[in-house]
Amino acid sequence: MLNLVGKNLSVTAPIAALKKMGHVDGSEGIQEFFDKMLARVENSMTDEQKQQMAEYKPYLANSPILPIVITNMIEQDLNFTNSLKASKSEITMSCLQMKFVFGMMSIIPGATEMFESVIGEIIDALSDINTQKTTSSDVSVFGCPIKEMSPEFCAALEKLGITALGEKISNMEKVTTAIRVNMIDPVFDSIINAILKEENITMEDMDADDKAEIQQAITSTAEEAATTFPIQTIFSTVLAKAIEDDITMAEAMATFDTDQLVESTVEKIVFSETLAKYADQLEKAMAIAYRLA
Repeated sequence: MLNLVGKNLSVTAPIAALKKMGHVDGSEGIQEFFDKMLARVENSMTDEQKQQMAEYKPYLANSPILPIVITNMIEQDLNFTNSLKASKSEITMSCLQMKFVFGMMSIIPGATEMFESVIGEIIDALSDINTQKTTSSDVSVFGCPIKEMSPEFCAALEKLGITALGEKISNMEKVTTAIRVNMIDPVFDSIINAILKEENITMEDMDADDKAEIQQAITSTAEEAATTFPIQTIFSTVLAKAIEDDITMAEAMATFDTDQLVESTVEKIVFSETLAKYADQLEKAMAIAYRLA
């Protein structure tokens, strides 16, 4: 059985969940920050995307809080509504912590402006990705990272059967190849190219140890992605159903045919869009991040 304790899970959640949470007291400063960032992204959004986003724009401050609700859904076997109620104290504490961070930044001369500028630059570097997409302009889901999964969270994944299905899929060669080719290699190529340009060197200038370290990082990342990506894909599918119908994850899981869930997950991964087509945008973002490292 896979040991996922302490690992991160980059799931997606229905954007409708933000509106379901309603207004959260103490999140005003967070909302203001997201409003500023969205203003930069909107320039690269289609009219359809803007219309879709308008409904949820007032609730963007809930996005960094939502992982708390989802985590409690899993660990306590709750539906979304009851998990939101059970998460109230954690949400309040999280808002206070973020408010403190923003407050500290505000008293350091230029800190807020610099932070917003850097984030804005990265967003600008990646924003062309939206305009290049020839597939759906749907913005019904968004990234919702679950950081450092607890033993309780992982035990719940196993009980739901998600871990076993993910492990089955992760052993398929066509899946591991697709993850490596479409996701891992393009990102690492962008990182390496950004570093080489920033340092004004070529690959030939790098010593053997540096090259070996890069290769090890690529291999390690690819292996972990092959393990976690199928699980987070299945999880995201079931989560969308659970939130939409306001039922528990166990109840949502029971609505899926296991074989069909495996087949649809494999298709999503194997036919996923390659990040290589966004090489320029990724490289610009990586260069900005490297300057800050």
